[in-house]
Amino acid sequence: GRRRPAPMPRYANLAACLLLGAVADGQVDYTIQGAPLATPTTHSSSGGTLDFSMTLDAFYYEAPSGTNFYTRGFDAGFPGPLIRVRAGDTINLAFTNNLGEEATDTSGLHNEFRQPNHTNVHTHGFHVSSVEPADSVFILVAPGGSYNYQHVLPENHAGGTHWYHPHHHGSTALQAGGGAGGMIIIED
Repeated sequence: GRRRPAPMPRYANLAACLLLGAVADGQVDYTIQGAPLATPTTHSSSGGTLDFSMTLDAFYYEAPSGTNFYTRGFDAGFPGPLIRVRAGDTINLAFTNNLGEEATDTSGLHNEFRQPNHTNVHTHGFHVSSVEPADSVFILVAPGGSYNYQHVLPENHAGGTHWYHPHHHGSTALQAGGGAGGMIIIED
């Protein structure tokens, strides 16, 4: 008989829902399949540069379905802002961590959950430097702290759809899994 298509990986559907969202009654509801996509705030480059600010915040998510919970998100929501740029652009991001102070000191732990309110911003798909102030996963932005990122896209960077999320080792799953993430479009 006919072969059935392979199922999507378990987390692919969740990631798509968290990053794209669905709208019902004017509110984002990630539980409704087939609903219209949410439109995130958009930051677009102009004249070869994109200068913008973004925060990571804790907020209470209330879905029309009654699924309510505390989580973390860029600019106090999700999906995070959409970033639209072109090859050759320079992206200057003034990032602020608005999460509260840590309840306990877990900084000495390794390879386990730790420092849930420390963070950074990491991209997937950019062909840029991994050295500060660019896309280093080792940048650490403490609660209440700020960091100025600068990504210089090569002139020959391919167009495409990419994404960003927090990537401080020990808190990535909590923050990104809770919905802190957003899309990046590099125009052709």
